[in-house]
Amino acid sequence: MRMRLLIMAIGAPALAGCHTAPPPAAGGGASIFPPPVSRYSCADGTLLAVRLLGESASVQVGDQAAITLPQLSSSADLTSFSNGRQLLEIRRGQVFWGLGRSTPQPCTGG
Repeated sequence: MRMRLLIMAIGAPALAGCHTAPPPAAGGGASIFPPPVSRYSCADGTLLAVRLLGESASVQVGDQAAITLPQLSSSADLTSFSNGRQLLEIRRGQVFWGLGRSTPQPCTGG
């Protein structure tokens, strides 16, 4: 009887260490890895760091805090994100950045 209790006492912690977490629910939960950052230099000298987040984009201008721009439109040729003051456009893979009513400037990098 003592031997059986001894085996159970030693085996229980070992089995507890074998526990694995259940797999994540399909389609649920946020990834622990943030989306990749793409860096651009625009024609007017503006430096951008852009993360595409699906229906929004996170944009950091220079060393300022990042802003989130909601998606306005999306088609095969153009996707645009704007908060009414700042505008990020992706036209056929080319990035453009604009402020206010100014013409968006082309940006290179990525």
